[in-house]
Amino acid sequence: MGRPVELVFEFDRLRNFSAMYLHTSNLLSQKVQVFSHAKVYLSVGGKVFNGEPVQYSYMPDLVMEQARNVTVKLHHRVGRFIKLQLYFANAWLLISEVSFDSGANIIIMLHTNWNYTSIYRAAIVGDSAVDSYRIKRKGTVVLFPTLQASSGSTNSETLSFHYKTNS
Repeated sequence: MGRPVELVFEFDRLRNFSAMYLHTSNLLSQKVQVFSHAKVYLSVGGKVFNGEPVQYSYMPDLVMEQARNVTVKLHHRVGRFIKLQLYFANAWLLISEVSFDSGANIIIMLHTNWNYTSIYRAAIVGDSAVDSYRIKRKGTVVLFPTLQASSGSTNSETLSFHYKTNS
């Protein structure tokens, strides 16, 4: 596949991404073509991009020379940083715009008839989560995570959940 062009995007807060849109040219007569393959990695802190990337292969269009939008589904992956790797299909790659569909809040709903429902509070170090606690409630629990930097450390972040219960 050769060496990719790599772009890194930073967002203001943790986001839930559903899609990425790239506006790209396909001027075959000028050796400009839509990328052949894309890999998308997400990260919470921006230093570690672990996990399987979202991969997308573009079916080449060797006839139409118009610019076009290419949609890459991100399947509700969560992160604050996105690393995009684009692989060349020709001598040149021309991207004029990149946009994302995302939401700022992640909502996780748990429903249980048990006396205890587990709610997780995660300390993010790199991209791994630790710690948890329980609340004693019945019914549906809705979690609203927020990201906060821990005092005294630039490499550590805390992901805390605000919850609302419905009995």
